[in-house]
Amino acid sequence: MIGALFGIFLTVITGYDTKGLVEAADVVVHGQVLEARSRWDAAHRRILTESRVQVAAPWKGTPGREVLVRQLGGSLDGIGMRVMGESLLREGTEVVLFLAEIPRAPKAQLAYRLVGMAMGKREVVRVRGQAFAVFGAAGLEIKGEAPAASEPLEALSSRVRSLVQR
Repeated sequence: MIGALFGIFLTVITGYDTKGLVEAADVVVHGQVLEARSRWDAAHRRILTESRVQVAAPWKGTPGREVLVRQLGGSLDGIGMRVMGESLLREGTEVVLFLAEIPRAPKAQLAYRLVGMAMGKREVVRVRGQAFAVFGAAGLEIKGEAPAASEPLEALSSRVRSLVQR
């Protein structure tokens, strides 16, 4: 009976290991979310959130000092839209992002999306002086390979950089 009262909402996606994330990404960055702003799409049907991320260290590609990350979902005008499996960026959060370039019209601003929805984001958490890259996948069911729940930031950085050099 309880199952009839409460729906289960999730997105099912094929998993990426670190190698798959690196291969699918145009850029991989370690940085800080400076700003996250939601807006309506051109048809006023969907809410998009655009986040500016200051790049502390590019691990793959040459992204520049900041990247713009565009995601489906957010809150605006008293309305919230959530995409299960997407992990919106929060202002002030230190992150590692695996990003793919969004195709754009000429002269449009360069923007990126997360590779593999929430799989393309790690929040950096510092515990007793050590930094860890933490993966969270609320609303995401991963078929196959799934990222480690937590690992030292330096270990992830070394692995990504060695994969890029191959």
